[in-house]
This record gives sequence, C-alpha cells and structure tokens, in this order.
Amino acid sequence: MSECREYDHTFLTGTLTLTIHSGSSIPNPKPEGGFLASLKSWVDKIPDPYVRINVDGKKGPRTETIIDSADPQWNATFEIPLVGEVKEVELNIKDDTLGLKGHSLGTIALCPSEFIDEPVTQKWIPFGDENARLCISTKYTSASTMTSVEVPGTKYPLRTGCRFTMYADAHLDPEDPLPEVPTDAGPYVPHDLWNEMHASFCAAEKFIYITGWSVWTGLRMLRLPLDEEHETLGDLLKRRAEEGVCVRIMVWDDTSSIDDENVNKMLEFTKEGMMGVKDEETAAFFRDTGVICEKVRCKSEGFRSTGQFSIGTLTFGTSLTAALGYGATFTHHQKTVICDAPGWSEDGPKKIVAYVGGIDLTVGRYDTPKHQLFSTLKTTHGDDWYQNCHPELDAAYGPRQPWHDIHSKVEGPAARDVLNNFEMRWQKQVPGKPLYDVNGDDGILKVEDDVLPEGPKWSIQMFRSITVVSALEVLDVEADCAAAYIHQIRRAQRFIYIENQYFLGGATEWLNYDDKEYNVECKHRVPIELAMRIVNKIRMGERFTVYITVPMYSEGVAEGKVLQAILFWQGENF
Repeated sequence: MSECREYDHTFLTGTLTLTIHSGSSIPNPKPEGGFLASLKSWVDKIPDPYVRINVDGKKGPRTETIIDSADPQWNATFEIPLVGEVKEVELNIKDDTLGLKGHSLGTIALCPSEFIDEPVTQKWIPFGDENARLCISTKYTSASTMTSVEVPGTKYPLRTGCRFTMYADAHLDPEDPLPEVPTDAGPYVPHDLWNEMHASFCAAEKFIYITGWSVWTGLRMLRLPLDEEHETLGDLLKRRAEEGVCVRIMVWDDTSSIDDENVNKMLEFTKEGMMGVKDEETAAFFRDTGVICEKVRCKSEGFRSTGQFSIGTLTFGTSLTAALGYGATFTHHQKTVICDAPGWSEDGPKKIVAYVGGIDLTVGRYDTPKHQLFSTLKTTHGDDWYQNCHPELDAAYGPRQPWHDIHSKVEGPAARDVLNNFEMRWQKQVPGKPLYDVNGDDGILKVEDDVLPEGPKWSIQMFRSITVVSALEVLDVEADCAAAYIHQIRRAQRFIYIENQYFLGGATEWLNYDDKEYNVECKHRVPIELAMRIVNKIRMGERFTVYITVPMYSEGVAEGKVLQAILFWQGENF
C-alpha cells in the first residue's frame, strides 16, 4: 500500500475528475485472507476485481466488477467533490467473488500534491507486493473556475427543448390570486397543480405511472364547486384502467404496517404503521382490479439501523423492523406522475408529460397559498382532516395542519428521463409484471422528436438519489441530488436561497460529532460547501449572502423525542 505523509494534505474546494482505465496482473486473494480466500485461491486462480474510491476513509463510488480478469478494462470516470483538509484519495482494489465480496487485494493512496497542480494522463501505479498495477488519469478543477450549468458525472444529462411549469402548493385559491410577478416574457401566470394533473389523468390514453411515498385512494383532487360530487383518486384510476389505460403504481412499503388482523390486535402500531402512509390500504384497494399497485421496500443493503441516530428514538417498532433487516430508517421518497398526453401538434403523435416534486397524492396535501386553518374544516377539508403536529386536536374544531410544498411539470426530453427512472425501478423491484411498450408504439413520439417546437424553451437536468437494490442500471449508489447541490453552490455568484423541511448535514464537522456513540449518518457536505463559498467570497472582497429558510420545527410532535433530536442536530449547523 502506498501512503501519504502525515502532513501532506491541502485545504481544497474543488472536484477531482478521476478515470480508472485498467489494471494489470491483479492478484488473487492470498490464502492468509481466511478460509474463503484460501478456497478461492485454490479453486479459481483469477479474481473478479473492482475499485472502490474513498476520500479520507469515507466510502465513495466504485467501478463495475470485471469477472475473471487479472487485467481488467474499466475506463470509468468519476467526479469526486473535495472540500476541506483532504489527506488522501484512496483506491481500494477488491475482489467481488461470491463469498469474498469486498476482500481487499491492495490499495493506492493519492495525495493532493499528486493531482492538484497538473493533470495526470494514463499513469500506471503499482500496488501490493507483486507486479500489480492500476492505470489512472486525474484532473483537479477548483470550484472558483466552475461555470457550466450542467452537473457532470450524473445519470441524466442536461436536456434542451423542454417546457417547464412550476407550482406552489396543490391548488390555487380562485378568490385570492397570487401577486403578479413581472418577467422578461411578461407577467408570470401561476398554474394549479392538481387541476392540471387531474386533467392529465383524464386525457391519458395509453399509460399512467405513479410513484409516491404515500398514495391515498380516498383523495379528492378536485373539490370545487362544493355542491358537486367529485371522484376519488382510487376510483378515477380504476376507471381509467377499465377503459384500457395501463395504470401502474409504486408506493413505499412501510414494513411496520401489516395487513393482518391478528398481528394488528397484538401490535396496535402495525395497523397504520409507524409512518401512516396507507400502503396496505392502497394495495388492498387495487387488488383484483385493472390497476397494478406494488409496495416496494427501500432495502438498506447491509445497513442496520439501531435507532441511535436520533438519540433516544429507539422504539419497539423501529427496533423490530431494523432487526429483521428491513432498514427502518430508509424510505422511497420519489413523487412522480408520468403519462401520455396530446402531442405538440393537433392530431399528431402523443408526447410524454411528467410531474415531479414534493407533493404526495395523499391525505392532508390539499391546500392553497392561503393555508386556511379553520374555515375549510367543514367544506374542502371535510373528509380530509390531517393534523400530525398536534394529534390531540379535534377535526370538528381545528386547526388543521397546513401543507406548503412545490411541484413541477416537465414536457420534452427531460420527461423521458423521469419515465426511464420509473421503468428502471419497476423492472428491478416488480419483475415479471409488464409495463406499456412506449418505444414500440408509433402513436407516441420517438425520443428524438419529443421536443418543444416553439415558444420559450427550458434546459432541464433531472437528478435522483438511489441505490443498486432499487433500480436497474445502477452500479452502486447514485447521489446525484447531493452532487447537484454542491455543483450549483460552487457556481453561485451573489446569493443562495435554500428552503427545506430540514437542514441537517456536514456531521463530521459538528462539535458534538461522535460516530461511534451517536451513529450519525448525516455526512453530506452541503453545509460545509456553503461555508466554504462564503469564505471564498470574503477573501475576494465580494458581497455574498446565503438565505436558509426552515420551519420552526418540522412535522411531528414538537416535544417528542424525534423532533427534539432533529432540532438538536440541526442546531449543530448554525
């Protein structure tokens, strides 16, 4: 193993573009590696190598595994954000043979001094005590020189020729319009999310795909006028399926909710589950109908939550599900609707429309920017009472819990990326159940033709966070949302505005950080990147402001252990 000197490190804010080209004479596991290593070295003389990249001991991306090859060819390029006092970038060459997964075959440590000044092109570096070598290229880019809007190294590229519609909250209040916002293209015209999404459900002729943390079949997306009967989401989707539309739904499987009367009697919390997402209720509603609704778990791939992350939030429910290996702290949180829609030209082939954002199709989300707390209890919220901050309150008197969030509609090439995400997730987690053959239908625009022909065109790049256990074509872990945050923070020139339900992160820099005691997994670098951007602007003598808006406390009981823990750890950032 090559090593960096103890003090050979540099304070960095930039990105390392690292290409791992190939290996030569990669060794087989040595017999002293244990019984399985001994067996492997005796039965199979050729390794199944891959390379894991770590930064100062923190696990990063990896290459694919090359089966039975001592001279593998990877040609894999990675964009690795670096911030702070970086000591080394470690390349750990491992064997992926069944039973030896993760067995180290050797390591190479790259010190910052080896890559920050000049690019390195196809350099062979030896490792181990034999003739093993790794061929790599490196290029370091300082954050101060980043100008490209496109985030490099992510799943989906920047797409041009798109239409983009923004929404605030599920509905607009027709009697209380939003203030007029002037733009270069004229006054901005606000749109109504659920009115337009409902219209898309009704207009679809071929397929409707939905992902959600929670999907409530009793939801009435339209509620005005009050004197009319409005169809529930569940009935609408069943009707569309009966009319020949391919309707597919993926909801997160909360493993603490169980559809079993006997279990529910013994363990009351299993009836609704710890999170109350109605996954069992939704699946039962669509059972034996034309709608295929699947509950999908967010497996943790070896991680076992103990509940210690939130200091004292360990309960029987979280402990049980964690012990069973279900990864109680992980959820699928994507909220998307994808369907076919009338094309760009009258009577032309269909296009694809995708809704993406933060508003689930579930209880409590019906709201307007006015956020009425009392006056709608017996009208638009008459059968949609939701109050998770003060569960002791009465639906007859209120106040109800308001819901503020944003959403969007994407049309054009970027909508195809949202469709691809759904298809890759479905085929991984719901194998054997068919989807609509979009590419084989001549009545739907081909990918290259599904482009906004005229009018203001947006360039859009889609990002997601997902792992290999949840989607096809994922090698290990995709942390593209974090990569996008970091890239755009580093590009910011005058200000950054962040509005979020939570603001935790940068745990390794917290004064109270102790990974062994608290199992603090919130290590993403957004707070550190913000701090470094401010430092950079101070050094340059330029005015720069970061605005961060978070709720006084996020959803839940304020005095409860979970929220108190969130507030405590959130406070470590400020």
